[in-house]
Amino acid sequence: MENREYRYDAFISYRHTELDKFVAENLIRELEGYKLPKSVAKKLKGKKTKIERVFRDREELPLTNNLEEPIVEALQSSEWLIVICSPRLPESMWCKKEIETFISLRGRDHVLAVLIEGEPSESFPEELLYKIEEVETPDGTIEQRRVPIEPLAADFRGDSKKEVLKAMKSEKLRVLAAIFGVPYDDLRQRQRERKMRRIVTASLLVGAACLLFGVYSTMTALRIKEQKEQIEVQAEQILEQSKEIQAKSDEIQKQNVEITKQNEELALRQAKSLAELATAYFDEGDNKMAIQLAVEALTESDGIMLPYTPEAQYILTDSLRAYDTGTVFRAGYQYEISGRILNITVSPDGRVLAITDANGEFYLFDLESRTEIANLTKEMNEQKGNHTYTFLAGNQIAFIGNNCIKIYDMQKKEIINEIEHNSVCRIFADKDGKYLCAEDLDFKYTIYDSATLECINIIDKPTDKGTESSAVAFTEGVLVDACYDRDEQGNKLYTLYCWDIESGQLISQCYMGLKQLTDIQLRDGVLYTMNAVYAEGFVNCDTYITAISMESGEILWEKFLQGEYARRVKLPAWAEGTYLFTATGKKIRILDIQTGENAFEMELSSDILEVYSYADNNNFLFLLQNGQLSVISIADNYCYDLRNRLECKSLANTHGFHTKYGMVMHAANDNKITVYTAKSGAGVVESQHEAKQPQDINSLTVGATYETAKSYGLERPEYINNMYYSDDQKYCMIQYWDGNLVIYDTVQGKVLNTIEDAHSTIWHVGKDAEGCTYLLGYGGCYVLNESME
Repeated sequence: MENREYRYDAFISYRHTELDKFVAENLIRELEGYKLPKSVAKKLKGKKTKIERVFRDREELPLTNNLEEPIVEALQSSEWLIVICSPRLPESMWCKKEIETFISLRGRDHVLAVLIEGEPSESFPEELLYKIEEVETPDGTIEQRRVPIEPLAADFRGDSKKEVLKAMKSEKLRVLAAIFGVPYDDLRQRQRERKMRRIVTASLLVGAACLLFGVYSTMTALRIKEQKEQIEVQAEQILEQSKEIQAKSDEIQKQNVEITKQNEELALRQAKSLAELATAYFDEGDNKMAIQLAVEALTESDGIMLPYTPEAQYILTDSLRAYDTGTVFRAGYQYEISGRILNITVSPDGRVLAITDANGEFYLFDLESRTEIANLTKEMNEQKGNHTYTFLAGNQIAFIGNNCIKIYDMQKKEIINEIEHNSVCRIFADKDGKYLCAEDLDFKYTIYDSATLECINIIDKPTDKGTESSAVAFTEGVLVDACYDRDEQGNKLYTLYCWDIESGQLISQCYMGLKQLTDIQLRDGVLYTMNAVYAEGFVNCDTYITAISMESGEILWEKFLQGEYARRVKLPAWAEGTYLFTATGKKIRILDIQTGENAFEMELSSDILEVYSYADNNNFLFLLQNGQLSVISIADNYCYDLRNRLECKSLANTHGFHTKYGMVMHAANDNKITVYTAKSGAGVVESQHEAKQPQDINSLTVGATYETAKSYGLERPEYINNMYYSDDQKYCMIQYWDGNLVIYDTVQGKVLNTIEDAHSTIWHVGKDAEGCTYLLGYGGCYVLNESME
């Protein structure tokens, strides 16, 4: 054992699934509640004899290239790593990184494996089964080989949670033996001796009772025979025995008090554990589970009444959105499907989601009623490999079947019609769903009236010219698509074609060369395109933003952006709008729609998911993959960060939509959709009192915060943003730049509480009639109880 102090005796790494969490939580209780036998403890001669603290991460963080700083610090501060092994563990990249990091810090001798399900070969990660050794070959070269190793392991497996707990009672000794550095047989033998002592104690009590009865019977007989003398002897004996019984009774009473105290501690720990688990579900957007667990933490769990904890009340209040004012989009509910979501499309009215997943399933979900409309997997899979669909007017959706196009009515929940169409490879509709266009392998476009399904026109593409772009302009009575042929070197050379839908006549064409169409918008007879020219495969990209006359095919203006990846182009919805929104990689630009000149430009923190234009001004609202919501004000020439208006927990999203039913978000590699809604709490009303700014918020200047924090002995005084006091100067509130808020008691000279990720607070408002303290800021208000929790 190393001669150094560790903050944690052990770090538990596990997958955040039901059984794995169950084992991790109960193992912590077993380890921290275990008392080393005195006979074994004496042999340790000053070494550790009790498990003080065990670290367990509270949430399933997204996969990144590096571990979060708090986790790395916890691994560095832990003496042992305990890995909860199940067939689910090897799938976790996060657990893999925790194991690799710990082995690099402490070596393999301080890693313990706990098998809870499956066989070791399928449940142990490769980091525990193999190590890399350098071996010199006969020719003198050095090569690395994977050498099998046998990790230190304990077997907790069972057919049920009850059986797992039973196995844990005995198998935990293997874990404890390794941590304390004592032989496993010593602990097992002492545990047997403890059981034997309990049996002996019980036998003695029964024997004492029998002895009392025998003495009493004997003395009764002697009383008849020997009268007064025997009675006095018997009385003396009974008096002595009663003293012994009283002593035993006092000891039992003392034990009962201790047991009651332990039960209360366990109940408190269970309540806090449930509150932490509820917080994890809340952070994942699962309000239903968060509320259920928070209520359990505040009432009873498995028939046991649990004590009040402010942590449980906090997460219940947050989950129920009791104090929401209706201005912030927060997780409202989730929709979960069987497989990993690949694509999501929103209907033109923003009411229905069309979803495809990695299992080939196809779902329709109604945001208004929050119910699944249908699963059309069977119908769509008639045309294997082609999951093309498009929304139509009249609450309908079209998709490709077997040599046909099927029309599904989302209100009637049935397929109401089919269009016979051989060799169809792609379908799409105009933005209003009035027209349906089918592209087939015979180089033709067929235009249908979506209401009558009558064929309006058939447009022949240029002979043998291929198309590959999903960016098509199909609106205002025209169809615009990019087709290509190849030069002698095999390069694709693109031409943009514009056809009249009613007549089928070619209106114009524009030669684009190597520029591949990625996005297109049409307004007032002008096509606004975003084109990409890729080099070295898709490693490098140049982008062209082009304005083209639809009537003549003439390029009106063009903007060249070297080394930027083409993403999106968006026209203003405002009839008088004069600016164009463009996104290339993580950079956005606002261009003058007439000249293409820059009006605004900025670098983003993440890629664009969706962009929306306002109906009554030149502004644009956009949503990023990291969940950030922002708006560009052309009048102010400024981008406003609206992250306090959307509390999206995921930092890696692949889909995001703004609808009148809420903000729809989907995290990468997830099978759930989270809908963020804005609503007011049931009892929240606007105050009729005039808001008054405090005259003196008792705050310190920037220079004074550092010296004051040092005098209080606070950590990281250089990272403090601001400090302010309560009216009576008893409490000091310290706001750090990382968002943590520390409550310091100036009378007792100690930190009472630390609130992580706190909203920015700037002054102490005061107390209410119940003694609750209010801290107010621009991002919200905190209510603290009398213990400042």
